[in-house]
Amino acid sequence: MRNSFTLILISYFILGVSICFGQTKENYIDGGILYARVIFKTSGNWSVPQGVTSVNYLVVGGGGGGGAAYDAGAAGGGGGAHVLTGNLNVSAGTSVNVTIGIGGTGGTANRNIPPYEYGGNNGGSSSFGSITANGGTGGQASRTQLNGFGGAVNTGGNGGGNGVSGGSVGGGGGGGGATSSGSTGNSSSGGNGGAGTSSSLSGAATIYGNGGNGGRSFANSNGSTPTANTGNGGAGAGSASSSSLSGRNGADGIVIFTYPEVDPVLPVSFKMFNAVSSANAINLHWQTTSEQNNSHFIIKRSKDGVNFENFANIDGKGNSSETNSYNLVDKKPNVGTNYYQLSQVDHNGKTTLLSTQSASFGTVKINSSVYPNPFTNSVNANFEQGIFEKAVLSDLSGKVLASIAIEKEQTNCTFKTDRFPSGIYFIKLSGKQSATYKVIKP
Repeated sequence: MRNSFTLILISYFILGVSICFGQTKENYIDGGILYARVIFKTSGNWSVPQGVTSVNYLVVGGGGGGGAAYDAGAAGGGGGAHVLTGNLNVSAGTSVNVTIGIGGTGGTANRNIPPYEYGGNNGGSSSFGSITANGGTGGQASRTQLNGFGGAVNTGGNGGGNGVSGGSVGGGGGGGGATSSGSTGNSSSGGNGGAGTSSSLSGAATIYGNGGNGGRSFANSNGSTPTANTGNGGAGAGSASSSSLSGRNGADGIVIFTYPEVDPVLPVSFKMFNAVSSANAINLHWQTTSEQNNSHFIIKRSKDGVNFENFANIDGKGNSSETNSYNLVDKKPNVGTNYYQLSQVDHNGKTTLLSTQSASFGTVKINSSVYPNPFTNSVNANFEQGIFEKAVLSDLSGKVLASIAIEKEQTNCTFKTDRFPSGIYFIKLSGKQSATYKVIKP
């Protein structure tokens, strides 16, 4: 396990985002109500403000590390961590302990020194007061002659064994190594990790607790580093002949919670924010019905809806009781979906997130396809190498039912659908480009 570091007790205020004792706090508006969002990525304590009696929480443990491999071996992926959401009653003036589970380190390998390879380590548990989310278990090394299983309900996912692909409500199980048939149905590809749980409590839809993929024999690859603070399991290693390779570390956990601010004085009365595509640009338009102590607006842009960068600053009206309209043109949007965040900054530096909108721009020919369509027990996606990083299967309401991490050398992936009812589903491929397909189960 990686050692957690000692957090220096520093508190400061940058653009209205408070950072103190391992936590960050930001404000956002939803339905005309000002909320606070608190995010812990390292362990600490939270002092409950006056007037706050309950919070909506997300607690994610640390992902399990992937197993190691040697001499054309294929190890199991680390299990995804337990993902918990719900509502917790709190008492104003008290202190709530927050612990962040550290992701398990990947197993190490050295083909010249017995025992040559090790399984991945378990991820640590995360907690928020009385709520505890378990870490995922480490993936097995390539020569382990046991089958792993998917994560069970209400626990972190288990690391995969030989050719086993797991999944669960709590956290996805790690994919199995390719010493027997993996979920992709051949002897050289490891099983895919089980899908985790989707949550928007961070402000953008994010999947937490994905199981790490199993290794691929002869590939000499251990996949991609899992996204930080998601509780995703690390990929198992797949080693070529006469070589050895360590598994990937699991991702650390995270704790996020939100609550309505008590008796807030809003700097602006926000009306609307739109993003509309044209032939050569994306036009952004927003309105306020009144402003008080309003310094300026910050617009941020993102390609994935998760990682945002500053795009523009627009001066506010200061103090106004009239309806004010603002316009901004993105003359060089990215091909595909563009996401925009609109925030307001008052003269004291406090920042409030007002809205997030998206718009698609341009078209691009993508060499990909899905089959069969209609489907019954499984549906496949084919694509060129190096274009996509993730495949997601969702239902008509947008609920994510399964997610598969795509390695650079992959050209296909398979969703098992025998337990799904008849209906309309969508497969979305995302990465450097994106493509979405409607598929039907009769």
